[in-house]
Amino acid sequence: MKYMVKLKNISKNGAIIECEIYPEDSETPGYGSVNSMTEELVSYHLPPGYEWCKGHVMHARNALVGISKEKEIPNDKLVMWH
Repeated sequence: MKYMVKLKNISKNGAIIECEIYPEDSETPGYGSVNSMTEELVSYHLPPGYEWCKGHVMHARNALVGISKEKEIPNDKLVMWH
């Protein structure tokens, strides 16, 4: 089975990188932010009905850590795994 999370409206302000999180087929966004210096998840919330998607948050965190090291921050990113 394949899983995915869409990261949209990614932005970085100082050490904090944040985005909207869309797990699987959700049309309602959640939110996640990561401290790029410590690589710690600062805060997150998932859309209603997607509380079971905590693994999606960790994949989003990992992607945000990687993105934070890039010269140019993309607006969106699709993360897939199985």
